[in-house]
Amino acid sequence: EGEFPVVFTGFCIDDTLYSDFENLEVKDKVVLAFTGEPTDSEGLSLISGCAEPSKGAYYFSKAATASLKGAQGLILIARKRSEFTKYLKNREYYNPGPSISYPENNPEFSKTKQLFTAYMNLRTAAALVKVKPANLKAALKEMQEGHVTASGRFAGDVSIKATSDCLPFRTANVVGLVEGSDLKEEAVVVIAHYDHLGMGAGEVFHGADDNATGTAAVMEIAEAFALAAEQGIRPR
Repeated sequence: EGEFPVVFTGFCIDDTLYSDFENLEVKDKVVLAFTGEPTDSEGLSLISGCAEPSKGAYYFSKAATASLKGAQGLILIARKRSEFTKYLKNREYYNPGPSISYPENNPEFSKTKQLFTAYMNLRTAAALVKVKPANLKAALKEMQEGHVTASGRFAGDVSIKATSDCLPFRTANVVGLVEGSDLKEEAVVVIAHYDHLGMGAGEVFHGADDNATGTAAVMEIAEAFALAAEQGIRPR
């Protein structure tokens, strides 16, 4: 919660091939950046050199970069209206209520603090830094075609109050093990999940394949392997 200065940081990417952070201080600020990354005339990533985006193009990498630079938050700008509309539909589908996640033990993420993140359309982003949408569009085109960052060009202020309630939640998994014969140190894992959405936005998601057939198949496989093991026939 608080009042924060906002600074435009291009694509919020810091790489040896392209960086938005040369001579730019973002500590204790909220960084404003476009989604994606610079590409060449053929649409290939300037960083990865292929059609597959580089790691830095994804929002979680941008958030980690902003956090490592000392920023307090990250606001991403949708480059097209269709991109923003698609995002809203995805949020309505996947985030109708609370979510369940495992504690994060990945060293790559544990070294960065969690920071405020938001997603907005071009018009709102332009208002935030007190310019016309065309100015942001021009900066995007310049970065895409010229491969030169426009970071630091726009600035503004934002008032933020973001809250998150995190509670421990005990859940369970069912695991069955059939010990192998001569390759016991190796494992073949057969899995299925039983966590289908069920209902959302008044629509029923029946989940015949996402729940029923998957869990039923795993139980049948487990039974078959258990019966075979009882007869002395074990997987390697």
